[in-house]
Amino acid sequence: MVTLVDYYLFSFYLNNKGYELRKQSKYDDANLAYDAAIQAFDRAFDLSKRSAKTWNQKGLALREMGKQYDEAVMMFNKAVEAFDRAIELDGNLYGAWINKGSIFEAQGNIFRKQGSLLYGKKLYSL
Repeated sequence: MVTLVDYYLFSFYLNNKGYELRKQSKYDDANLAYDAAIQAFDRAFDLSKRSAKTWNQKGLALREMGKQYDEAVMMFNKAVEAFDRAIELDGNLYGAWINKGSIFEAQGNIFRKQGSLLYGKKLYSL
């Protein structure tokens, strides 16, 4: 039987694979890996919607896909929704706050970026 942890680890692997492929300028392959990661995250959510780390990782995959597609605004908005869900489930997950700030930075929203990043850094230092 496949568990939530199995889906999480597989989707985390695919997220990292996408990141490595993007570093090699293999953008199409990277986007395929991110898309597969998002599908694996969605399967994990079928088992439990209460995993803050899974929501955070899905947000990362959506953020990375938004860097390459014309639908960047839509992908970034979906990423923020995923980070918000992660924060709702675990307000102390500093990575979700920092990742949310990175979306605002990409959108040029410096004030919202600063708030998210400062809060994330505060949590990290605790």
